[in-house]
Amino acid sequence: MAKDDPHYVALALQLTCPTVNELSNDEAREAMLAYIDRMAHHLAGSKALIGPDVRLVVLPEYFMTGYPLGETIPGWAEKACIAPGGVEYDALAKVAQDNDVFLSGNVYETDEHFPGIYFQTCFVIGPSGDTLLRYRRLISMFAPTPHD
Repeated sequence: MAKDDPHYVALALQLTCPTVNELSNDEAREAMLAYIDRMAHHLAGSKALIGPDVRLVVLPEYFMTGYPLGETIPGWAEKACIAPGGVEYDALAKVAQDNDVFLSGNVYETDEHFPGIYFQTCFVIGPSGDTLLRYRRLISMFAPTPHD
């Protein structure tokens, strides 16, 4: 199908989701970037197998970190939350660009306008590398949010 064709293939790229809970903050950051590299390899292989019609790739919930089991809010924010415009989002944007796909996932994210808390955030990054959509859960059972 041509890029201007309205049809496309969506790929739910289900990979093993690592946890960073038992890692130091530096090890967690390294593991998150290593996961993005591994995911990029699997995405490229999947697209090579399926074909160029793959336009949307959806990653699992908590795909880089697992969830904050027993972590403090400040501890998890420092260890496992990513910032808009940070190196992890840059790496994800490069994956979307390199594979000419819309890349969707779910991460824990900080925001400079809401210090002391983090969000569970769903995102869509376009083939241009731009973040096209960001949805933040505003009610959580496990962490304070702006709703509180």
